[in-house]
Amino acid sequence: MSKRISVTCISNKPYLSGEGLSTEGTFLNLTLGKAYEAEQDGGWWRVWDDLGEDYLYPSRMFELTA
Repeated sequence: MSKRISVTCISNKPYLSGEGLSTEGTFLNLTLGKAYEAEQDGGWWRVWDDLGEDYLYPSRMFELTA
């Protein structure tokens, strides 16, 4: 398991597209500009969201919190 760090959400727009998948709206469990606890998991971030659940998100949705 990797070390948990703090990342800031810079996008909460859906990142998947394809038949039957919507690219409209937002991820309601992520708040723009909010810092979250995360672990790096390959090229993705495992982020603990506003409900305390952990999900994988693309790294482009976050930046390291200073």
